[in-house]
Amino acid sequence: MTFSCEFCRRDFAREKTWYSHSCEKKRRWMNRDSPSGRLAFHAWCRFHELSGPRSSKKQTQELFIQSSFYGAFAKFSRHVVDIEAINPTGFVDYVIKNNIPVDKWTQEVLYVTYVRDLTATESSDKALSRTIEWINEWSQKNNQVWYDFFRVVNTNICTMAICNGRISPWVLYNANSAMTYLEACTPEQLAMIQAWAPSHIWKLKFTNNKKDTAFVREMLDQARM
Repeated sequence: MTFSCEFCRRDFAREKTWYSHSCEKKRRWMNRDSPSGRLAFHAWCRFHELSGPRSSKKQTQELFIQSSFYGAFAKFSRHVVDIEAINPTGFVDYVIKNNIPVDKWTQEVLYVTYVRDLTATESSDKALSRTIEWINEWSQKNNQVWYDFFRVVNTNICTMAICNGRISPWVLYNANSAMTYLEACTPEQLAMIQAWAPSHIWKLKFTNNKKDTAFVREMLDQARM
């Protein structure tokens, strides 16, 4: 009796050897439920949904691990997980809809462009929600009360969070406590913030979206932020 690997079709005389065997496609299959594995398969499916003619053929994990493009999608998904990308599935749609070649999806400049576009165009409620979620995670890790974030955070950490898109200008410019942080910033940090989220442009946006601005300010005030 022989034991055959269903992925590479290699035969083994002993069950123990067959069980411990690890070929490339078996490793792909075993990785399918990891965060990067799930994201890679999602990106693969979205790629087929959004680019080129629609195919009636349903995409499966089996087809994915057999694909010659598996490596590129796996590399991208690991990159997205490693950098803790904002809205990973949104980033997937962004690179596909903008017809970016798969082998360029991990370029740093591409993610920066994505975050800039996301920050400038996302709705106020989504901006508020994801910013508070990130601040809450930071506060739990640092044993702080989340609504005191701008009052207690190190200015370097906060500045980088703003420039990485973690903290939306919707929150930065509408939270009363943010003034404490801004007053503690160095001229260089203030210049970085202005380059990322020019206050005059955002103030104009707030003026043109009075209802959304009032909503954000009310939520932040109620949270004592």
